[in-house]
Parts: sequence; structure tokens; C-alpha cells
Amino acid sequence: MKEKSPVITSLGETMASFPVSPRYAKMLTLAQTLKVLPYAIALVAALSVDEIFVDNIQASDAEGDREKLNVKRDKLAVLRSKLVGSARLLGDMMVLLTAVGACEAEGCSAHFCSQLGIRVKAMREIRKLRMQLTNAG
Repeated sequence: MKEKSPVITSLGETMASFPVSPRYAKMLTLAQTLKVLPYAIALVAALSVDEIFVDNIQASDAEGDREKLNVKRDKLAVLRSKLVGSARLLGDMMVLLTAVGACEAEGCSAHFCSQLGIRVKAMREIRKLRMQLTNAG
């Protein structure tokens, strides 16, 4: 008895063109249909990179002074709340999208990223992946 050879659907062919996991590729394919591809690309790139935000400020950053450390943490919290704003109410995906958009608007500068507790290396990886995904789609 002959075995049927697998048939790749048009969805599968489109998904195969994206260099990401299948679930993200499906997201991108559907986003293309819904005409929201740039947003989906930014989200997929952000989700594909680990640890975008610096979780905490190291004690060594404040040179051992507890008061300086607390001031630095408070300042970071205020700056992050300005960055995120109402996006926080819309969930984690909107926070990621806002962070990526803000960084891109500022040219992914190290100064901007460090002020907001965003890892500049992660943002640069996101930028590269966004370019790669844009060219793949």
C-alpha cells in the first residue's frame, strides 16, 4: 500500500518563510492577513528575546550607599511608569510593544535604555530580528 506524501498547505508555506518558532510564524501569517504585521513583528521579536527589562538595580550600581540605591530605584520606577503609561492596563504585550516603539523612536541609544532599565543588548537583538522578519515576510 502506498503512503500519501504530506501536503504542505498555503498557511504552512507562508509560515515556513519566517525564521521563528511555528506559533510565532502563525501569528505573523495571520497578522499579515489582518494588516497588522508591523505590530506583530515587533511583538514576536520582543517575545523571542529574553530579559528585555533589567529586573533590579544592583547594589554595586549605587556604590554601596543604601540611600542612593533607593533613590535610583524610585527614579527608575517613575521613568518606567512614564514609558509604559496606560499600556500597563492593556497587558504585558502592550508594555512590550510600547518599550520597543519608544526605544526605536530614540534610536536604541544606550543612554535611553539605561535610563528606563531596558537592556540595550536585548533591544538591539530585537531590532535585528525585526529587520530579518520584515524582509522574510
